[in-house]
Amino acid sequence: NRMVKMGRTENAGIYLIGQNVSDVGETEDIKSNIGVKFAFGTKTHGEAREILKYMGLNEESKELREMLIDLPTGYCLMKD
Repeated sequence: NRMVKMGRTENAGIYLIGQNVSDVGETEDIKSNIGVKFAFGTKTHGEAREILKYMGLNEESKELREMLIDLPTGYCLMKD
């Protein structure tokens, strides 16, 4: 969280990369400081639900979960 805030004050990009959405952290303070978010698909409905929740989308939508599971390699869901 400190690095994200420092990067913003210096007008520098900070890239947080992880294999799971839970790698980013649970606090709203960290999540609210992240500008652009990318999700490159998943294999499970549980993680698809977490990705949608993190992106601020309807996590109960079966269509959106299926879309994340069926994303071809190299395609992603992006939120700016």
